Amino acid sequence: QYLPGLGPRKGARLFEQLVTLAQMGQDVGNRAELLERGLVGPVVFANLAAFVFFAPLDDDADVVPTLEMTRVHPEHYEFARQLCVQAAADEDDEELPEDEAAINEAVSATIGKREELGLLELTEYARHLRGEEMGGVQTVAEPRELELQLHAMQAALIDPYIDVREVLVAPSPDAPPSFDG
Repeated sequence: QYLPGLGPRKGARLFEQLVTLAQMGQDVGNRAELLERGLVGPVVFANLAAFVFFAPLDDDADVVPTLEMTRVHPEHYEFARQLCVQAAADEDDEELPEDEAAINEAVSATIGKREELGLLELTEYARHLRGEEMGGVQTVAEPRELELQLHAMQAALIDPYIDVREVLVAPSPDAPPSFDG
């Protein structure tokens, strides 16, 4: 399989390293560990992080949904967590949870929940975020870009790890070459 940031050699090397670590009982459990353990550098990590999926190896394990199971990039986790908190909140809730456990519970409770996540007012939320800092990450200056990122996060939370790209179909040997851009 192709992963952004990894060519055939880097991909094969990473795969070998992951297998070796697993055989030694030192499984990599999340995206951040790829960077922390020096398996990939910061540039490669930035390119591939949203395309790497970590799931429990035990099929009988109760799987608690996390952002690691979505295509949300780690640099956008704080925004995605806030979307989940908003989606999980009752209309009557005046204060939203701020403690880590409650936020993680909201994430687990809303991933895959089309109805709750679909009710979010992303245009208003983008207006709220514009110009503010969240988790040390400055929001983008372009208003439409922020709104598009929020919609992409919402889609990734609704359908975790869905690949929205079209299936690549090999050209017919009889088809004339096409150089359309």
